[in-house]
Amino acid sequence: MKDFFVSYAHEDKTWAEWIASTLEDAKYSTVIQAWDFPPGSNFAAEMQRAAMECARTIAVLSKEYLASIYTLSEWLVAFTDDPAGHHRKLVPVRVKPCEIVGFLKPIVYCDLVGLDPSKAKAALIDAVRTDRRKPVKPPAFPGEQSVDEYTEVEMPAEEFEKIAAVKKLLRILRTSYTTFVAQCRVRNELVANMHERLKIKEDLEYERFFNRYYSQMDDEERQLHSIIRAYTENVMSEYNKRALEILDQHPDLVDQVKLLPELQEHLAIWLGKYKGILEKSPSVSLVYVGVEEGVPFPNKVEEKLQSYLKTLTTKGK
Repeated sequence: MKDFFVSYAHEDKTWAEWIASTLEDAKYSTVIQAWDFPPGSNFAAEMQRAAMECARTIAVLSKEYLASIYTLSEWLVAFTDDPAGHHRKLVPVRVKPCEIVGFLKPIVYCDLVGLDPSKAKAALIDAVRTDRRKPVKPPAFPGEQSVDEYTEVEMPAEEFEKIAAVKKLLRILRTSYTTFVAQCRVRNELVANMHERLKIKEDLEYERFFNRYYSQMDDEERQLHSIIRAYTENVMSEYNKRALEILDQHPDLVDQVKLLPELQEHLAIWLGKYKGILEKSPSVSLVYVGVEEGVPFPNKVEEKLQSYLKTLTTKGK
């Protein structure tokens, strides 16, 4: 098994080759399209094999990389195998300025933007290390600590817990939203492709559309369908579960913030539908809860949470 599969958009070929060369100079083994996929080989098959057989994947981040459907399928293999990042199977390396959203947003990345060659090399090698990064020399005592916007003396412990819960819930909702937007892009591309290829005239809701036409998908369409399903299985379900756990653990928060009861009900029904339908049927890639169930997602819930957080963090000032 090789150490790293270097995944990149064709616009970043020179960066990918520099990364692969730098890693190999450091005694790591790599697989990279530019060097390892000879003429006559099947591009898609080679990509899948490399992503599956290499221990870890380097994602060479740029605007072009993040916009590509094909690179998405490459790094999703590593992400799906290690969604929590415990084994660091996906190592993002940013080589150009770009906004990171969706699955990749919460993953710590190695940033090479603006570095000279020697510093970039050191940063890359440091990023792929698997040992602990405790410095040999003990850190200096930092001196007088700065005062935060609130202290334990000014605020009871339960208030701190509530603040932490609201902040965590906001992060979850933002990640879920960016994931949903990314999923919608792939969904729209797949539906448009199938409408054109199969000359479909009827206008169905997405869940029913995929269930009805799943058996007629070609290989490329099934790949897009699997990407949509991966978004649902590996991010949406996990983050919806975490959000519901926070709400269940803080009933006082649900009582005090408008729209949280609606959010709690929405998430409970979504997860029930996910377990009852998507987990049991390969043709299903999306889970929607809204009009039919009578519990649409409360659109202004983040605004209410931000307002409530402000009242908590300004107490005692």
